[in-house]
Amino acid sequence: MLTKALISCGYLADASPKEYRKVWFQRASKTDKAVSAIGQVCSMLLPEDGYIKDKLNSALPDHIRIIDVIRVTRSFNAQTACSHRVYDYFFPTYALAPRDLPGGDEAHWKYRVPAERLTQANTILKRFEGTHNFYNFTSGRDATDRSCNRYIISIECLPPMLYGDHEYSVIRVIGQSFMLHQIRKMLGLMFAIVRGNTTEAVFDIVYRPERVDVPKAPGLGLMLNQVVYTRYNERYGKDGIHDPIDWSKYEDEMALFRMKHVYAHIDKIEVEERSYPFHIILF
Repeated sequence: MLTKALISCGYLADASPKEYRKVWFQRASKTDKAVSAIGQVCSMLLPEDGYIKDKLNSALPDHIRIIDVIRVTRSFNAQTACSHRVYDYFFPTYALAPRDLPGGDEAHWKYRVPAERLTQANTILKRFEGTHNFYNFTSGRDATDRSCNRYIISIECLPPMLYGDHEYSVIRVIGQSFMLHQIRKMLGLMFAIVRGNTTEAVFDIVYRPERVDVPKAPGLGLMLNQVVYTRYNERYGKDGIHDPIDWSKYEDEMALFRMKHVYAHIDKIEVEERSYPFHIILF
């Protein structure tokens, strides 16, 4: 969609790799299928034009918005300049309920997660923090591939909220970078432990180089929340020429967009299809 808008507004000649290289186009992050992006960043060469944001938004559907266009250094690359990424996972709290919860759909939507269950979830999530070999949390890589070593800065299940009559929570994951399916498998394992399908003893084997089948949480609730540029902002954000990449300026606008376009979509799909409880692989 963005490519089509750039072409229709005359900022991109076509969608060929050659044209992308010509304008130095780069995305900060790629997302899995069905994963949303609230705070994505793209970099490219653009003309001096004070109406770029308005022109692009007029060519885009309502669920895709350009929040701002700012001047950066000539060598800026949206992907490599990133210090860390923040992902949110919006999910119905009945995904944390015991696996034998009776009552069907009605009981699931009436479920309210107790504080001790959130504490248990956060205790499990803490075990992902730090640097680990996440070979078993992705696919298509060898166990000896050093790129499987990833650093998780923090991961936390936030207090529940009501969206209409349905209770949801958000798991916030902050890390330098992530591999295909990594976050979904991390959360899938947490759900499996909380629901009683396996125990925390599984952490004794999942970081080993032997292949272990780790359950994958549904992709529907996962969203790229922010791409953070701490080092870039420290170096260039106060030089009087370049603006810092500061998400705090857009918090209210992003919150409204999230509620209207992302949470509403997730809740609608959950009511229609009920992604949880998903299939759990027993260890």
